[in-house]
Amino acid sequence: MSRIIFTATHYAALDAVNQGKICYHNGLLQPALGYDWVTGITCPMTDDLRQTLRDLWITDLIDIDTHHLFALRGHRVVLTMKGYRTLRDWSALGRREFAA
Repeated sequence: MSRIIFTATHYAALDAVNQGKICYHNGLLQPALGYDWVTGITCPMTDDLRQTLRDLWITDLIDIDTHHLFALRGHRVVLTMKGYRTLRDWSALGRREFAA
């Protein structure tokens, strides 16, 4: 596993996962495949954000809850323990930079 560096994009994506705004479609119930916003968020998801989420998954900061194979509204995307610690550390880093 590789490490991921702090960027505003990585932080925003990790925070969106933490807030439950991201889901993952496996393509079994609809043609859309991959990461998407949960139902109710109307703005389109950019390819850059999808790539960022993939990078977070590769580095084991997020995981996809696949307990239900046919998830009508998409599979829930969650923080791993490593992802939670990273978000906490990045939040503290942002507070220190803002205070300086």
